[in-house]
Amino acid sequence: MSLLEALLATVILSVVAIGCLEGTRGAARLQRRVEEISTATMRAESAMSRAVLGLPVGDGVSVQRVPYGAGNRLDMVQITVTGTGGERVQLARLVERAPLRAR
Repeated sequence: MSLLEALLATVILSVVAIGCLEGTRGAARLQRRVEEISTATMRAESAMSRAVLGLPVGDGVSVQRVPYGAGNRLDMVQITVTGTGGERVQLARLVERAPLRAR
């Protein structure tokens, strides 16, 4: 094997190695983003459960409860959570309106 062939083989191997490393880095970045979205989704689901029960939902969570339809006994509960990476998760659910209690 001549020196030129060895250099050419080294260059080809380097290009392939760089491509593999870039792919691995992209996969790691995507995995981190998926973890952030998953965490925000779990927080939103927890906040939805608490909001439906009328409990406080915690910091960093936006809750809206609005009547749904005319004359219906339903409310739409909307939850918005912003994750650490800036991603927003929004959930909406129709729930039965709690009856008014006599005091």
